Amino acid sequence: MSRALSAAAYDRGWTEWSDFIRFNPGARHRRRLICRLLAEAPPFSRVLDVGCGSGRNGLFFVDYLEPARYYGFDSDAFSIESFVQLELGVLYPQLLAKRPTLRLERDWNVADVLGGARADVVLFASVLKKGLPGDTRTDVLRRV
Repeated sequence: MSRALSAAAYDRGWTEWSDFIRFNPGARHRRRLICRLLAEAPPFSRVLDVGCGSGRNGLFFVDYLEPARYYGFDSDAFSIESFVQLELGVLYPQLLAKRPTLRLERDWNVADVLGGARADVVLFASVLKKGLPGDTRTDVLRRV
C-alpha cells in the first residue's frame, strides 16, 4: 500500500500536526468518509471527482483504482496545477503511472471530462466547500 492510502501514516500526521485538528477537524473526518467509500468501490470503478481542487481527496482514489479510472476536474486553474505539479509531481510521483485524467473545466461540463462514459462513483465533496451557487451544483448533478 502506498503512502497515499496508508491510514496509519495519515493518523500519525494528524497527531504530529495538531494545529490541523484544532483549526479544521472536519477535514480529517471528511477524508475518513472518503476512505470508507473507497472500501465499497471496486478498483475497476470509474470515479468522477467534481471540483477536485488540489487533489487531496482524489489521491486516495487515484492510488486505489486501476489505471485511467480517475477523472477529476475543477474550474480553478491553480488547483489543477497544484494537483499535477505538487501532489502528483512532487509528493506522490508514483501515482502518475495511474494516468489520472485531470481537467480545467470552467463550464463544469461533465460530459467533456468523461468523454461520454458514465461514472460509477461521483465524489462531490469539494464543490460543496467552494460555495458554488445552488443552481450550479444542481445543474452539475443533473449532468452526472
